[in-house]
Amino acid sequence: MKLFLFKIKNFFKTFPDRFSRTPVRAVYDSDLKNLIDSLGIRNEIDSGTYACKFCNTPITFENLRAIQKETGELKFICTKLECFSKI
Repeated sequence: MKLFLFKIKNFFKTFPDRFSRTPVRAVYDSDLKNLIDSLGIRNEIDSGTYACKFCNTPITFENLRAIQKETGELKFICTKLECFSKI
């Protein structure tokens, strides 16, 4: 029993080191259109101009799951599990 408690104690001591911390910025569904407007891409989202970074499905308000900024460019991820699980 003491060995078990020792292992648990050591696990929690190293717990913060086991996972890298990445800040996550989130927006409520109700604020999504305001965010898109502030980015100046409302017409492009409405028309499906942008595509998912992983599967190239046209992005609309109905299937937009995430937005990433890579090398100064906005990348969009759709709601498909296989795409969203890659981020």
